[in-house]
Amino acid sequence: MPGRTEASEGFVTVSSNPEIRIYYKIDGSLDDSKPILLFANSLAATTHLWDESVSVFQSDYTIVRYDMRFHGLSPLSSSPDFDYATGHSMEDLSDDVLKLIDHLHIKQLAAIVGLSIGAAMGVIFGAKYPDRVQRVVVVGTRATSNPASNEAHASRIQYGKQNGPYALGRQSISRWFDKDFASMYPERIAHAEKVYCLQSIEGYEASIAALKVLNLYPYAEAIGNRDGGDRFVLVAGELDGTLARKRRRRPVPRSTNTVLDNAGRTAPPPPPYQGREQPPYTSPHKPRRPTRIPLPAVGSRLADVRLRGRRRGPGTRLLILRHGATTASRLATNTD
Repeated sequence: MPGRTEASEGFVTVSSNPEIRIYYKIDGSLDDSKPILLFANSLAATTHLWDESVSVFQSDYTIVRYDMRFHGLSPLSSSPDFDYATGHSMEDLSDDVLKLIDHLHIKQLAAIVGLSIGAAMGVIFGAKYPDRVQRVVVVGTRATSNPASNEAHASRIQYGKQNGPYALGRQSISRWFDKDFASMYPERIAHAEKVYCLQSIEGYEASIAALKVLNLYPYAEAIGNRDGGDRFVLVAGELDGTLARKRRRRPVPRSTNTVLDNAGRTAPPPPPYQGREQPPYTSPHKPRRPTRIPLPAVGSRLADVRLRGRRRGPGTRLLILRHGATTASRLATNTD
């Protein structure tokens, strides 16, 4: 198709004053031969967050990944007086995705799959630009900020400034993975370091500025007013105090809410079984309501997942997450 961007990776300018660019990577072709998924990272993460997910989905989908402002390969602003403490807003982050898909000449995404701040961005994007995405999978995000999370984030910014990005990343990883898991699966920890230990403190602080005033309820209300909630799938682990945990308070009306038993924020895919019925320190992912769409994995990798399209009425495409015998590590409650 003439004019479509086919580069496998590159940068797009999302703001000219101040100058801000974000990095993107494409796995697959933009020739309309496959539907397109966009993966949105969690706080402090790089596109490597989704490495294993790409291998699962790319046979059926073109995958677009990107690094948020000042994260990963997205550089700091060239404007010397940019105030990272003031940072940017959640709407800025959702508008960045609009500029990215416009740059790539993508008329509509099949789905956005977001984790944490990336999931919050997905809710806002789905509310503001409903014609540009068919489904939004919201994994492990809170609906609003609160004093406790703001205090924790402020403490982590200070720790990062004193000890550097690697130490800040290691601090997060130690909250998510207990010592038994880390000693048994060191390759998983090494990958987590690749994802979380390269973040600039400036970029971390800028995105926390957005999280300090997070409030998804007005966007959820807008979605509900358009009867668009059935396009949203909200996922959380029962050990993680986030958006989908409280079933009785459904933030997005008519959305599908799923809580995964014994899972926290970050759940890596299981290692090889090696003849065992189930790896130690893990438990099966089982939705609390088996009649609902089964949703397999929460966190940094959606292992053994298939995102498939089904037709429901003329012109309506329903994207469904399926899973087999997927397991996830039992992790302590955590936030970004």
